[in-house]
Amino acid sequence: MRTEKEIILGFPKEAKIQILKDMLEQNKFGLFLSFSNILLEAPLNEGGLETEIIESIHNEYLLANKKRWLKNKIIAHWQSFGKFNPIGGNSVTVARNFKNNRVVVDYGNGGSCTTYDYDGKWIAG
Repeated sequence: MRTEKEIILGFPKEAKIQILKDMLEQNKFGLFLSFSNILLEAPLNEGGLETEIIESIHNEYLLANKKRWLKNKIIAHWQSFGKFNPIGGNSVTVARNFKNNRVVVDYGNGGSCTTYDYDGKWIAG
């Protein structure tokens, strides 16, 4: 009888890559790490994956999530206060301060702006 490790290593390369991506998208980070370790410890000719492939999958996920935090904050604001704003319509202005690694969001409500760092951590406003 084959072990779980042997079954995993027997999957086609494309399936392994897709499984890793799915685990991250479903926030199953523990499974991602366990699955990655199995693939990294095994030699390539026995079904392992290159370190660069797994790093690339992880980096793509991190980049996608960094992009999503800002969109999620704007959507949450609209859900709380509504999209229409008598002062600024439904416009939201986003300004990036590259020198200080900050993102400034004006929700178009005529009030103060909100400032975040690049990872979405609230700073002021």
